[in-house]
Amino acid sequence: MSSSQTNRVISIDRGLTRAFHLRVFSDKIVRGLELHPLGTMVGISLTALVMAAAVASIRLLWFDELVTFYIAKTGSLSAIWHALELGADPNPPLTALLVLWSTRLFGNSELAIRLPSIIAGVAVVLLLFLFLQRRLPVIASAIGALFFMSTRAFDYSYEGRSYATTACFCMLALVLWRAAIEGPRRTAASIALSLSLMAGISSNYFAVLAIFPIAAGEIVRTIQHRRIELRIWIALFFGGLPIFFYMPLVNRAVARFAPYAWNKPSWDLVSETYRLLLGDSLNVVLLLLFAAISVYLYKRYDQRTDTPRTFPAHEFAAILTLIAYPVLGYIIAIIRAGMISPRFFLPMCIGISIVVALSVHKLFSRSSVITVALLLITASWMLARNAISIAGLLEQREALFSLRESMPPRGKLLMPDSLLALPMYHYSQLSVASRIVFPFDLAAIRKFKGEDSAEQNLWAGKSILPMAVVPFDELNCSSPNCFIIAPGGNWLLRKLGDDRTPAPQLAAYAGSGHLLERGFLFGMTFGGEVNLFAPPRRTGPCDPVCDRDQPDDLSSGSFKMSGPHTGISGEE
Repeated sequence: MSSSQTNRVISIDRGLTRAFHLRVFSDKIVRGLELHPLGTMVGISLTALVMAAAVASIRLLWFDELVTFYIAKTGSLSAIWHALELGADPNPPLTALLVLWSTRLFGNSELAIRLPSIIAGVAVVLLLFLFLQRRLPVIASAIGALFFMSTRAFDYSYEGRSYATTACFCMLALVLWRAAIEGPRRTAASIALSLSLMAGISSNYFAVLAIFPIAAGEIVRTIQHRRIELRIWIALFFGGLPIFFYMPLVNRAVARFAPYAWNKPSWDLVSETYRLLLGDSLNVVLLLLFAAISVYLYKRYDQRTDTPRTFPAHEFAAILTLIAYPVLGYIIAIIRAGMISPRFFLPMCIGISIVVALSVHKLFSRSSVITVALLLITASWMLARNAISIAGLLEQREALFSLRESMPPRGKLLMPDSLLALPMYHYSQLSVASRIVFPFDLAAIRKFKGEDSAEQNLWAGKSILPMAVVPFDELNCSSPNCFIIAPGGNWLLRKLGDDRTPAPQLAAYAGSGHLLERGFLFGMTFGGEVNLFAPPRRTGPCDPVCDRDQPDDLSSGSFKMSGPHTGISGEE
């Protein structure tokens, strides 16, 4: 044998040895996870808790969260209900009530306001793992839970709104439904199932969709067993009753917000929901689904292969219905709601995560090396995605605080961008916050912006919000010490231009474009950078809200951007 052949044999032998060691190492990881399912679940749950709490502490409270916070600050369930009757928020009361309790215990920090959502988001991950682990190996269950944490749905775990709690009660309903079918205490599980559905609807009206997956599964069970499980159907019936109790609030919300809603139902939004919530993971999901279906069909029609079903047919029907959440939501929005948003349908990501875990198990259960590699890739993608998000949120925080520090030292500050005005008020010192006014002109908002959702929140909630919300015509301000702070192309600037009294620009706030990113202004604002404008000169007297003193060298536009510092709530 020549030396080259000998070297090739040695190389092959080393490669086989390394592959063997890698296989042994992977087998040890898989066995270790199987032997310690509780430790795996606790580890994943703690990771979710730390990540959600870390981001919640960094991310600025945005408009919707502040609406929830100030409604909660009314201090009681009856006051919260009154605020919802006014139309300050088109949601049921449970989220505001949870925020009220949380802030009473832990203060008014971002973390305290978001604590109910953090707990709900972690609960989704934990319950998802438990749901999967009953049918799949621990490593596949872990991949499914980590995949959910890498979707946009998990991002709502650190947002003080109703979306994480809605997903939590939906996931809890699935677990309780299984317990009501297979568990030792089926009657108690059925009652708990009903309560879970009630709590979900009390968080968000679209949580009524959580009834559909269970109903689909029960229809399959009825066909299979030729027997109706009345206990489950009664639980579903009572679980859905709160939607009728909340119908007066629903009708008021539809009447106020639907005509010029930013989120009117459209079929394009259905596909956009899958793309937005899954993000870059969508292609991976489609590839896994194609491969898993191919393998399933091969084994199905291969006479030599016996493929036991991992999930029973009724559970698989429920999973598919979860994945169809956006379609069901679109139908409901067309029939009655008149509004739809991807964040209403976070349970869709639960269904996708279950299918991902099932696909990994079906495709790679015989290869511990590939399964472990997929586990590491999923965990790494989840961590990297959230690290990138944190970097963007820090830039956003710096942009808002720099903008806050650059406000004119005197004069009334007209902020016609609703999504900027309320956060700026909340994070400003009293010397700045007390001068912030949101000018309200519903006709101009509808004409030049095309939607009025956030503005309706402000106008309906003006009696409970600490920030001044004043009709623009009542301001009638021509003083040099009244300023407009808004992105270019804002509805007020366009109105003034249309009235042939354009507002001259005094300065541009460099770096403020970061506020348009990471969901802070949610892409609803016109323009990129926030600018400072002087209002047009008018011949009438200045409104009392504006100072008559001349500005101190503000018209030159020579503003210096200050560095960020710890935000102080405007109410302090």
